[in-house]
Amino acid sequence: MIPKRAVAGFIAVSAVSWLGNTEQAHAFPLTDALTPSILAPTLDMQGEPTDLTSQIGPSGPFSGVPSPGWTFTPRAGIQTSYNDNVLATHSDHRWDSVNYFTAGLTVQGNTDRVTARFDYAPTMAIYARTPSLNYLSQNFTGNGSITFVPDLFYMDLRGLAGVQPRNGTGFGASGVGSAGATTGLPPNQLSQVVSVGLTPYLLHRFGEYGTGKIGYSFNGSNQSPISGFGAFPFIGSTGSASQAVSSLTQAQQQQLNQSGFLNSGILNQNSTQITNQEVAQFQTGEFLGRFNNLSIISASQYSGSGGTSNGNQNFISNELGYAVTRQITVFASIGYEDISYQGNPSIKINDATWQVGVTLTPNSDSKITIGYGHQSGVDSIEANGTYQVTSRLQLSASYNTGIGNGLSQLQNNVSVSDVNQNGYLVNALTGAPLFNLGGTIGSNNNLYRSRTLSASAQLVFDRDVIMASYLMSDQELLATSQSNGSAFASNTTSNTGYGSWTHQIAPAWSSIVSGSYTTQPSQSSAVAGTQKTLNANLSLQYQINPTLTASAQYAYYDRSSPLTFLSFTQNVFLLGIMKTF
Repeated sequence: MIPKRAVAGFIAVSAVSWLGNTEQAHAFPLTDALTPSILAPTLDMQGEPTDLTSQIGPSGPFSGVPSPGWTFTPRAGIQTSYNDNVLATHSDHRWDSVNYFTAGLTVQGNTDRVTARFDYAPTMAIYARTPSLNYLSQNFTGNGSITFVPDLFYMDLRGLAGVQPRNGTGFGASGVGSAGATTGLPPNQLSQVVSVGLTPYLLHRFGEYGTGKIGYSFNGSNQSPISGFGAFPFIGSTGSASQAVSSLTQAQQQQLNQSGFLNSGILNQNSTQITNQEVAQFQTGEFLGRFNNLSIISASQYSGSGGTSNGNQNFISNELGYAVTRQITVFASIGYEDISYQGNPSIKINDATWQVGVTLTPNSDSKITIGYGHQSGVDSIEANGTYQVTSRLQLSASYNTGIGNGLSQLQNNVSVSDVNQNGYLVNALTGAPLFNLGGTIGSNNNLYRSRTLSASAQLVFDRDVIMASYLMSDQELLATSQSNGSAFASNTTSNTGYGSWTHQIAPAWSSIVSGSYTTQPSQSSAVAGTQKTLNANLSLQYQINPTLTASAQYAYYDRSSPLTFLSFTQNVFLLGIMKTF
């Protein structure tokens, strides 16, 4: 006989696992009042945190356990750097000294009705020898929840803004600049990216009979080239990419014209996606004993630019699960999906969906769900799991299939995200790191069927945290958008490996060594080949006193591309100081 409490615990996780394996539902947040993020701090009897991993390495904007009430922490910092190839060109390297000025504000709320963690840190880059490259980037991470009526009415808030390379580099290629949001690339190779989400919902538990949830989610995302001095993360903003080709030689310009790269839209993409989603679900409680049932209806409408403009994804599904033992639960689902997008060609999928699978719970800190079925018009495997091998070693992996574009992937990441102690996004259900803002392929408006495999391992010692991650993103072209030409209309597959080692040298000294390697197809179907990107970072931080921190950093960047003008190497040295108030 399985205790009712154990069955209830499985039921809560079953819903999350099902939603986590269904790309169609990702715009709606996967955590709520009954399924909180695993990053929520837990305290022992003395009020101390039970997980001390966050105390290893450099302190971040959300370090430590939040104090009761509201906390506002302003800060200001400056980093001065030497960059030996500031234009990121294949030849004729130009060195420059770049100063990064950051003014940030961290807001944390910890009350009976509100939980919030937001950090805003705009960064101004000033080039000593090349002032035409000066720019301002907007950097923001955070999420929050509001309880209006306990056990009934809630609201989820979350957002992300940052700068990323336009043609994709891998999620590990970051860290240069005060906010860790730029890569040493000039602004003509960067895009400002933003995504915000607002989700009011009703959630109520009807005793042992089950839990009902109904809600609406608004998600807005935008990417635009950095133009001029300012870059503002407003939905629907625009920019110009005329700087992107201004530094090319005549021979490089000729190669650019012949490649079709200009017509691909990669250099000048101003993309916006607005997603409105309505979700209703009911999940049975303990009264069914070993059985549990999850019924869900979801409707999503897309508007904006690119391959997901004027599109929709609607589905209904019913999942029945049976707890064979405390550690093994089997499930099966059946439903129907209605998917349509305007593009070239238009996409329509109307068919039945089904899935069978198993959820394994080897221990209290591990959960693995594997399923096989028919979703998004194809048969596929879906998997999501975290396995706590020992108290020090954790493994995480997922494999998902979905339909969308680069901004869809961004919204998916935001919907499942939480912010760790250093201000970086991680999966709120597993703790695994999330990848680059828009993935490794880069800015792209076309409509793809994406198959994504991610895996990570984290090893924790008394003064060290070692992490290794891998991401495979396979994109099958379904339709092109009007803003993209045929030069960038092909199937693409990228592979990224990332590793980091965080070491607490002494109470005031810490270091981080990290690196990533990415392979991806050429950005032009007219020029075959593979682009390879290598990024390595070494940083050292010294906490002078509780409010003053000094840092030193070295970053190496190497990109090899079949398009010669995109290949370059770069060395960046930085010294910085940050003051909190």
